[in-house]
Amino acid sequence: MNKVNYKQFGVTREEREQNQDDIIRLRPYIMALKERDLGVLKCEQCEATDKPLDIHHKKYGDSVNYYDLALLCEDCHKNIQPSKYD
Repeated sequence: MNKVNYKQFGVTREEREQNQDDIIRLRPYIMALKERDLGVLKCEQCEATDKPLDIHHKKYGDSVNYYDLALLCEDCHKNIQPSKYD
């Protein structure tokens, strides 16, 4: 396999390593999009695939990331957060 000379593209080693870190951090999002496109999204609690799905925020604020979110069907979301549906 040929090595790529990143210098010819004006990319430093630090930038390349940061890009790799970004890809690792974005992997869950990328996988979720891939699953959505394949039609295999399901509720994280009951695993239903035939109900409307909601994003449940486990916390709010500036520091929310992918792991603070859950994909839940409407019924499971109502059980966890009934006030949202009043």
